[in-house]
Amino acid sequence: MGGRSAGPGYRWVIVSTLSVTETISWGILYYAFGILLAPMEREMGWSRAESTAAFSIALLVSATFAVPAGRWVDRGGARLMMTLGSCAGAALLVAWARVESLPALYLIWAAIGVTMAAVLYEPAFAVLAKWFVHDRERGFTILTLAAGLASTIFNPITSVLAGSLGWRHAVIVLAAFLGVTTIPLHALLLRGRPVAAARGAPVGAEARPGGEPADVNARAALRTATFWFLALAFLIQSFAHAGISLHSVPMLIEWGYQPTFAATVIGLVGAMQVAGRLVFAPLRTRLSSRAVTMLILACQSAAFVILWGVPGTVGLFAFVGLFGISNGMATLVRASIVADLWGRTHYGAIAGALSVASTLARAVAPLGIGLAYLAWGGYKPILISLAVLSALAMLSAGRALRTAGSVPAQVA
Repeated sequence: MGGRSAGPGYRWVIVSTLSVTETISWGILYYAFGILLAPMEREMGWSRAESTAAFSIALLVSATFAVPAGRWVDRGGARLMMTLGSCAGAALLVAWARVESLPALYLIWAAIGVTMAAVLYEPAFAVLAKWFVHDRERGFTILTLAAGLASTIFNPITSVLAGSLGWRHAVIVLAAFLGVTTIPLHALLLRGRPVAAARGAPVGAEARPGGEPADVNARAALRTATFWFLALAFLIQSFAHAGISLHSVPMLIEWGYQPTFAATVIGLVGAMQVAGRLVFAPLRTRLSSRAVTMLILACQSAAFVILWGVPGTVGLFAFVGLFGISNGMATLVRASIVADLWGRTHYGAIAGALSVASTLARAVAPLGIGLAYLAWGGYKPILISLAVLSALAMLSAGRALRTAGSVPAQVA
């Protein structure tokens, strides 16, 4: 992260800075695409499959660069990386606003995928992991509570801009806002590790007696069954969440609900994610990582069963509650579990490797669910299949964390 070191108390400035920049970056680099998709297609004459392929390409590229980005953070380069990522993001959005062909769209969004790897959750979590020890989950919770409002804030703003200025000028405005906010915040307020780490002591060494695990390097972590069972569990969780999120409104309309009602109800999933993040920390103080992770996946499985088997608005609202709460907590458990198991020194590289499967799942899930819909002729079989998959993810997470004690204490 370069620049002067700061004392441990500076961590709250880091949390505040990243809470702002993550909210803006997610709102503009991730969620705005879906809002601007329809007007872009109308102007350019592209099909839905042709247009959405650009976003899938971005996610695939983001997965490819997740590990290198994590290693950069581990080596102290988050400040420079995230600043450059914000600069590139603003410039690439301007390029998107001028796009005239599909190949150009794909190339631009492939580059935005690199930017996503540099500025979204994984590097931000890695930065917080360097600064926090005992109250790490508090830092993660504050960050994700703020960034969880990204779609709530930026979806309507983007829609209003597109309606009044056209989608191209809307992108220009968003690019300018991204640039004037996130670039100086990353460049000026992100700091190096706490003073103790900067002077050569292991990061968090002053707090190791409280139960901080010995640091394990990425290569050693990837040799454990724990890592791969966790990767499988998070892959399934991400696939189920991303796939059904995109298809949920069309599914409800097909079942006879009015479009506005369907969109409003599914929009409540975001509010329930925030609720899930609020209850995560107190829940985590009472239950083990294994119990919390299995509970999250059990709730997701139950949500699909309820939507499949309980008719009417009772089943629908029960689904929204369980589905939103489980995904909100899943984001936090993914963020905290790496440091819990393998320490903080190599957090970025390990978390980046763990995120590859989840990011790939998010990229292919909408298409996979769409193909399943065509093959099975409806959403009901898909829901029960996702319930079964989520149950398997729960078992995989349980298996992973039951073997966590076998993680080698290899200090790099």
